Amino acid sequence: MARNLYLDQLRKSRRLLPESDVEESLSSRQSPSPDMAESCIKKEDALSIYRILHCLDEPYKEVFTLRALGELSFREIGDIFGKQESWARVTYHRARMKILKELPDGSLP
Repeated sequence: MARNLYLDQLRKSRRLLPESDVEESLSSRQSPSPDMAESCIKKEDALSIYRILHCLDEPYKEVFTLRALGELSFREIGDIFGKQESWARVTYHRARMKILKELPDGSLP
């Protein structure tokens, strides 16, 4: 989940780069044998996001989880809830904004 949030933020900040370049950028930033401190920081960031996600109201929590962890399309999420695809997109976006707002520094790790 943290990876997906990071990729979304990276895409926003680099609108001109295609998705494959974003993936390459992410993989190039990860060292093959990460330092123990860096590993702990990443784990803390992920835990912070999970804590925030746990406190979200429905349907934000479930839509975000289905999209980020379940990797379902917005159409599939809309079908599950008996709503339109656009509803799923808006709900996911609002969930992301709530998570970003609650992060300690206001941005993604």
